[in-house]
Amino acid sequence: GQVKKNRALRRQGAKVGDLICVTGTLGDSRAGLEILQRQIQKKKTTSPRPYESFLKKRHLRPTARLVLGQYLSQHRLAHAAIDISDGLSGDLLHLCQASEVGAELRAKDLPVSRQCHVYTAANDLDPFDFALIGGEDYELLFTMHPRHQSKLANLSRKAKIPITCIGTIKPKSFGLRLKLEDGTNQNISNMSYNH
Repeated sequence: GQVKKNRALRRQGAKVGDLICVTGTLGDSRAGLEILQRQIQKKKTTSPRPYESFLKKRHLRPTARLVLGQYLSQHRLAHAAIDISDGLSGDLLHLCQASEVGAELRAKDLPVSRQCHVYTAANDLDPFDFALIGGEDYELLFTMHPRHQSKLANLSRKAKIPITCIGTIKPKSFGLRLKLEDGTNQNISNMSYNH
C-alpha cells in the first residue's frame, strides 16, 4: 500500500497533554472467545443467551476501523495511533514506548459494552480486566490535542461509532497508571498478549 508523505499514523508522536481515545467497546472479543471455548469443552449446544451471540460475533467478525483511521490521518486529528489487537494495556505500552511518554487512564471511562458487563457479572469476573487485557477487539487507540474534542464528538456522531476519551498522555517518568474510581492510582502492567 501507499500513504501520502507525513500522513501515516504511527505509534510515535503522542505528546504530553494529549487525550487518549478509543473507538467502540473493549473486552467483547475476549468474552466471546471464552464463551466459544466453554461451548467446545461442554460439547453440547444450548440456546445462546442474547449477550452471548453478540460477544461471539464480536470475536469472530471484528470490525476494523479503517475509514475512521484514514479520516484521523487526513484531517490531522491524531498525533499517534495503534489498533487494539493485543489488548489495551499492551498496545498502550507500545504507543507510549514509541512516543517516549507515560499515560494515565481512568477506569470509569473504559468503554465496556452492556453485553460484556452482563457476561462478566454472570461469571464473577471484572469487566475492566477484560477491557485492559483482552485483545482482538481491533478498535483504534489514538492520541489527540484536547482542542479537537468537539471535532471528535461530531465525527463520532456522523460515523455512528462511539469514541471515548479514556485518559491523558503524561511525561515518561509518570509511567503507565490506571486511576481508579476512588481516586487512587495503580500501575498498569502489560498482561496483554505477548508475541
